[in-house]
Amino acid sequence: MRTRTKKVEDLGTLGGRLRKRRRDLGWTQVYLAEQVGTSQAVIQKIENGKSLRPRILGQIAAALDVHPAWLMFGVWRSVDCRVRRSIWRVPGTVSKSRSARR
Repeated sequence: MRTRTKKVEDLGTLGGRLRKRRRDLGWTQVYLAEQVGTSQAVIQKIENGKSLRPRILGQIAAALDVHPAWLMFGVWRSVDCRVRRSIWRVPGTVSKSRSARR
């Protein structure tokens, strides 16, 4: 006899975090797609890791009521977000926000 084991959600990926939040809300891929204004196939591709930088990330985050940084990187505190940005900054360049202040 086969026993069903509960799948552990993979929160280490964008797709895993998206799937977990969607399921926590009890939403289907179709329902989320309707809320965002896209197709179910787009949501499926993101959840399966086929789309790593979706253009509609902000809309998805808003629909799921989470911060886009949490969806993308798994961070939830503003301190974590600042650290991520500093890691991604290319040495010798000035970010747009800094140049706009000068």
